[in-house]
Amino acid sequence: MPGYLKERFGEDKLDHILDCVGTQALYANSPKYLKPKGLVVNVGVFEGIVRQLYNWIMNTWWPRWLGGTPRRYIMFSTPPLREPGLELIKLMDEGKIRVPLDSEWKFDDLIEAYDRIASKRTRGKIIIAVGESG
Repeated sequence: MPGYLKERFGEDKLDHILDCVGTQALYANSPKYLKPKGLVVNVGVFEGIVRQLYNWIMNTWWPRWLGGTPRRYIMFSTPPLREPGLELIKLMDEGKIRVPLDSEWKFDDLIEAYDRIASKRTRGKIIIAVGESG
């Protein structure tokens, strides 16, 4: 993922990143594709709770002059803390964080939606409508 982001956004860097998986490599390599005032918001725990706690300590407290990553980092706990949550809402309201949408599916088409996800050709999130929309 970091290699792709560097190739795709190395020239026109991203403003912010919302990491829903929680891999350290995404944050550690972020200067290659994230603007200097950019922010990485991590809401995932892919590498396990203990490793994620270690990453949070390193990403939040390790000084840049000792090799720390020179980008802002927020990690949500479960449930999210108030201040980081308000920061995320503010960024979304300002249009600085956008979630790309690949497609929307009815619940009856769940199998086809899953096939779309499994194809690894999605260009964003898949929405499954549960119940009737009004």
